[in-house]
Amino acid sequence: MMNTFRIQYDETSNIANLQQHAGISLADAEAVFYDEGALRLHDHDHDQQPWIIMGLDATRRLLVAAYTHAGPGVVQVTGARIASSHEARQYLEN
Repeated sequence: MMNTFRIQYDETSNIANLQQHAGISLADAEAVFYDEGALRLHDHDHDQQPWIIMGLDATRRLLVAAYTHAGPGVVQVTGARIASSHEARQYLEN
């Protein structure tokens, strides 16, 4: 889906994400960026998290991840969770 880039995330945010989203780590979201069927959307509701990507992780879970572009070739993942049933339908329809 994206060309060469580097994924980064804040470890404090990662720990919070693990606790809030049933053991989903921000590192789990890295594989989503390589899912050829991933959906990428601009999130107009959040200024700090302007991009959303939905795709399969390395264990074939459908994840939704929020991210920003932190610089040339750098993606900052700010959150990740399992997709809702509505989101899963959107993914399957595309």
